[in-house]
Amino acid sequence: MVFQIHSEELDVLIQASKKVFIDELCLKIEEIDKMLIACGARCSTEDIRELLRFFHSMNGTAATLELDSLASIGRRWEIRLKEKINEHEFIEEDMIKKIHKEIYNIKDQIGCVYNEAATKTRVPLENSYINNQSRGRILLIDDDLTILKLLENAFTIEGYTIYICDDPVSAFELIAATKPDVIILDILMPEVNGYELLEKIKAKPEYADIHVIFLSAVDSSEDRIKGVKLGADDYITKPFIINEVIAKVEAALRRSNKYKDKLLRDEFTGAYSRHYFSYRFMEELERYKRNEKAFSIAFVDIDFLRLINEKYGYGAGDRVLKEFASYLNRNIRKCDILFRYGGEEFIVLLPDTDSSKALLVIDRIREGFAGKDIDAGDMVIRATFSAGIIQINDKDITEEELIKYAANTTYKAKSLGRNTVAIFEK
Repeated sequence: MVFQIHSEELDVLIQASKKVFIDELCLKIEEIDKMLIACGARCSTEDIRELLRFFHSMNGTAATLELDSLASIGRRWEIRLKEKINEHEFIEEDMIKKIHKEIYNIKDQIGCVYNEAATKTRVPLENSYINNQSRGRILLIDDDLTILKLLENAFTIEGYTIYICDDPVSAFELIAATKPDVIILDILMPEVNGYELLEKIKAKPEYADIHVIFLSAVDSSEDRIKGVKLGADDYITKPFIINEVIAKVEAALRRSNKYKDKLLRDEFTGAYSRHYFSYRFMEELERYKRNEKAFSIAFVDIDFLRLINEKYGYGAGDRVLKEFASYLNRNIRKCDILFRYGGEEFIVLLPDTDSSKALLVIDRIREGFAGKDIDAGDMVIRATFSAGIIQINDKDITEEELIKYAANTTYKAKSLGRNTVAIFEK
């Protein structure tokens, strides 16, 4: 199951990233400006390489953010500077003046773009769960801060745990510390390029399960072939479409047995995953269509987990979350199935069970859990939960409708004072 960011969220990400891009570009322009002044009548080979990195980065990032004019400038000068390097030529005074003129042109343009981005209505992204489940760990390695922040926000929305690295020299240490499932890696970076880093990763047997995807403005068949030969799982060129990058990461992970386990279970609590619930719900709905035996779900939410996090620390909140899942698993019937839906929200699927019988099951568990002492290190905590129960009577109900009705019933239970179970009523 591939999830995609909605257009509204995508627009927010792009607008926020434009501001980051322009802020970074302003700083880089000041550095380039000083370097060109210091060059005088002639730039060294190293100075040319620094200019190439600047225009190469601007080209790929601006194109991704749909800033076509800036991307065109970056692409044009990237080609000209590559020719100079390939022909072992220096940049003379006339070209230095032209580059200086282009720099001032860019300054004028980003002033306009910045004003446009600043006046856009900013829609805040949804708050992520504090004790959230993770669909996988992704390490982003790129010396372009804008690309890093854009992808970090996009993958966070999708439920991944994200680590970012803008220093390729320290990237190998970060890989060892984070043990990512996927690495998204730029090729053209200072000091250590993407190919060199990939070779180091593939040389370590303990990193054999890590998927590596190149994300680069370098787009030639030679580079693609080299990446594949070195062991890259995929190659994405800048400019890129965010949902395409997400889909390629998902495809890479699906080839991993470890990720197949993640699709089935939430590794943090041991409950079955939200993705597996979608599959099991469709199975139960098909059974209901055939034999009309009712089934129910309970949408269960821990009360005040956020306050527990704030008062006792996230470690205590995590302990409550794990103990809660464990208690539910031990006390539901053998035929029932527990899923972690997200954060502190769980779903219990109760096959062949109407809402009145489901109420007896969940209310019994609620009373027992409310009286349970939870060992959270140097303290003992008690917690409660609220739940909403819905019996499936509609053969055409969708999963989205079911969750909406069940969640609203849970909110009703909370409004009644929490530590309560309510049954859905139309």
